Amino acid sequence: MLFTDLVPDIIFAILAFLDISTVISIAQTCQLLHSLAFSKSVWIALVEDLRLRSILDYGPNLQESSVDELIQLVKRTVLGPDSWLSGPRMSAVVAQRKIHLHPPMSSSIDSMPRLLPSGRHVFLNNSTILECWSVAEDRLVWRHKPAVEYAQVLQYAVEEKPAEGSVVIMICERTFPPSPDVPRSNYVEIIQLDLDTGGIMELLFTLLPGPTVVDNPFYLPVICGAVAAVATSSSQAEYLFLNWVTRSSLALTCTCDSPECLPQITLIPGHILFKTYNPFTAQDELLVAPLTALKPHWQPFLQQETGTLIAWSRDIVFAADLTDLTIFSDPFLWKSIARVSVFANPLKTDAYRVWVYYVPLGGETIPASHRARHWVYFPRASAYQSYALTVATACQWQRCAPDMPPTLRNREHSLGVTYAGHTFVATYTLPITRRLWVVPRDGVSEDGGGDEHISLCRPEDECSDGDVSPFGGAVTFAKKGGIVLSYFD
Repeated sequence: MLFTDLVPDIIFAILAFLDISTVISIAQTCQLLHSLAFSKSVWIALVEDLRLRSILDYGPNLQESSVDELIQLVKRTVLGPDSWLSGPRMSAVVAQRKIHLHPPMSSSIDSMPRLLPSGRHVFLNNSTILECWSVAEDRLVWRHKPAVEYAQVLQYAVEEKPAEGSVVIMICERTFPPSPDVPRSNYVEIIQLDLDTGGIMELLFTLLPGPTVVDNPFYLPVICGAVAAVATSSSQAEYLFLNWVTRSSLALTCTCDSPECLPQITLIPGHILFKTYNPFTAQDELLVAPLTALKPHWQPFLQQETGTLIAWSRDIVFAADLTDLTIFSDPFLWKSIARVSVFANPLKTDAYRVWVYYVPLGGETIPASHRARHWVYFPRASAYQSYALTVATACQWQRCAPDMPPTLRNREHSLGVTYAGHTFVATYTLPITRRLWVVPRDGVSEDGGGDEHISLCRPEDECSDGDVSPFGGAVTFAKKGGIVLSYFD
């Protein structure tokens, strides 16, 4: 029996459970399957799956959209806004729509506003108090109340669960008691927040052991499912993993090449990805390991007499000791890894696009032999490079060349990159002021003399660093007077 012999309703049901790439491949086999694959019911299911995967926001009503409009939504997810595609006079591009939120803020600096993938809520660190605001209603949904006295929020990570209408939040806190005689303490709190009611359920609250002399010991917190992780120093490759379901933790350390090695870690379903340094090749490397590789190393939390849990690990786990490691380094780049961004592929399941932000090796001379064969080399600039990562059966890396966004120079700093490669950039001058703009993929940065950038914020606006949506292209930042969300078509 052939696939085409099935009744259309069964074919529709099968197509709705496939990813977009597979559906398009099936559509190319014959006219009958092409007609069925491009039916509205199939594409509504495919686009709805993107929403459940936290890739597409909850903007247009899918039932009222045509098949062509649904396909355009998918194209926008992959390529970004049409107005961001490189072309002349990009500086003339303006946001087609802006939304202003008005949280009472004493300062916009370091507020770290982030728009959730659904597009419905914004989180921000408002003067060390974490808040969630409704975009549609300009309303405070929830404000965090520290569980211990004098605690302030330093970092946070959010995982949205669209099907449940909730988020799981990892909150990194430190106490700052007024008396110098009282030691400062570090805590991690994990809660589940109902976005409709503002109600919370505490999943974990734990004290972190170790030195307390560093005022901000948290760097790059991430959370995915039951596992959360955070670098415990911005200058050392040391990571703390927490499992809020099993109430266990472990400490992981990686090789570092300098006192300022900028640890990098991210979590994807079933796997961890982090940076380490190979002293034999004198290069940074990316390591991918299944979460099952951590299983022998988890240690249960200790419990104080007061009932407070303490995250600890009897032994430090070295990255090289993990099993089933997949190691990747780019032989064409002789640079240091400063940032790693991982995005789910909208078209394929179990596939990801990894953007690696490379910066020059400070003060080091690259041997002539390496300069000859490492054909992508920027001695005075930083740049992104993208890679395709698949984890379906075994981890596989593939370099996406020549898929590189613009080079950044001088005072320009990347604040993030989208799935398509559009770069969110800031400049810092003295006194501390910020200018924010988007440099489209294949565009030219402002400092590089180009006009292919989209200006967002001026220094007099006192903008925060902000955030860019990885798929939809919405830009969120704080300025004097509140939060600004800019949307581009």
